[in-house]
Amino acid sequence: MTEQVVAQPKGCRWCGLAQRDHYQRWSRLAGWTPPTQEQIKQRMKARRTLRSQSASLLITTSP
Repeated sequence: MTEQVVAQPKGCRWCGLAQRDHYQRWSRLAGWTPPTQEQIKQRMKARRTLRSQSASLLITTSP
């Protein structure tokens, strides 16, 4: 099973990393840029969809 990763809702506009993680990988070419409101909204929707898909994959058995 492959793991799906969704960008942090308030992560970098370009790479999706959280601000703290981004600064640990900082370079002169790419500084951290805040995401747009639309990006935050889309990332939150993607995380919600991924959570609901994961929950539907759970197998429950009755005793």
